[in-house]
Amino acid sequence: MEKPISVRPEHIRDEKVKVLESVLPIKDEDIVLGQYEGYRDDPTVPDNSNTPTFASVILRVHNERWEGVPFILKAGKALESRKADIRIQFKDVPGDIFKCQKQGRNEFVIRLQPSEAMYMKLTVKQPGLEMSTVQSELDLSYRQRYNGVTIPEAYERLILDTRSRGILPGSWWSVPSQCLVATGRVGAVQLRFPVATAGISVDRSGADPGSISR
Repeated sequence: MEKPISVRPEHIRDEKVKVLESVLPIKDEDIVLGQYEGYRDDPTVPDNSNTPTFASVILRVHNERWEGVPFILKAGKALESRKADIRIQFKDVPGDIFKCQKQGRNEFVIRLQPSEAMYMKLTVKQPGLEMSTVQSELDLSYRQRYNGVTIPEAYERLILDTRSRGILPGSWWSVPSQCLVATGRVGAVQLRFPVATAGISVDRSGADPGSISR
């Protein structure tokens, strides 16, 4: 969202609505559904069940700031860990002289749960005489930095926003609704993935969210 004219709830809401209304219709090729291996072994699950337990969706925002930047949403059950992250991957630098030692893209990560934190993952030169690189992190852990401060849970914020801003605008649900409609078009689940992994890795935009973990 863009900067609101004030911190009043209605002004923040209006800016959120603007960016949600700028999300382009989701294309079928930008959706991947999956089901973890062994899901149908559960006696309560039908043998022919195509219920997805994993989904990856690419959103594209049609405005001046975010044109051409893919927003990749991933969620699933029976993955390698239970967490919620926002990861901003920076583009590779042209003419990278350390390309042969690439450690992964530089990232800014916001950990929503568990253990709220923000950190930068940077590829830096390893100390010493050798010309080698290593990936390092600059970390801010909320629990350590703000010891004793009560950090509200996600639903606490949602309930507070609902009460302070009135009825939630329909635009707030436009993206989830699009995902559900598009998922119905894609049809039956075709991909399987092992339990306790990162799910299905998809690389359609220069990013590879499935290969990143911490």
